[in-house]
Amino acid sequence: MAALLVLEVKPAFTGETIWNDFVDLCLKHKFCSADQINSKDCLRSFVMLYSIVAMHHTELYISRSKSAWLQAGMKENRLIVWGAVTRDHKGAVVYISHEIYHTDLLCEVFSDPAIISPDHVIHIPIEIGEGPRLIAISPQS
Repeated sequence: MAALLVLEVKPAFTGETIWNDFVDLCLKHKFCSADQINSKDCLRSFVMLYSIVAMHHTELYISRSKSAWLQAGMKENRLIVWGAVTRDHKGAVVYISHEIYHTDLLCEVFSDPAIISPDHVIHIPIEIGEGPRLIAISPQS
């Protein structure tokens, strides 16, 4: 019987990390004051959603022969981004997937339920719509 190896890995960063970095940058370069930032709850959500949209369906090159595919989805009813890598292991392809970006944004509030598949992954191109919330990209007219 083969041994099962379980690794507990934390996300590379969180929505809060992205938000704090954004605030620090705004304050450092005097784009706005702390009072202005604190009064903009919607801006915090937008920055986190923008990060998800920017990472979704992106390929990261790890080395010459390895890459990771990023995909938005949900875990425990929160919006996240998964990173997936495939590897050859003794003649079999092994698929390794892990959450790399975690937010506290509730799916039912910040995404259209139609975009999240039963496997908790968003397989289609997305953008930020009214609300703000994640929606499917509309075809251009």
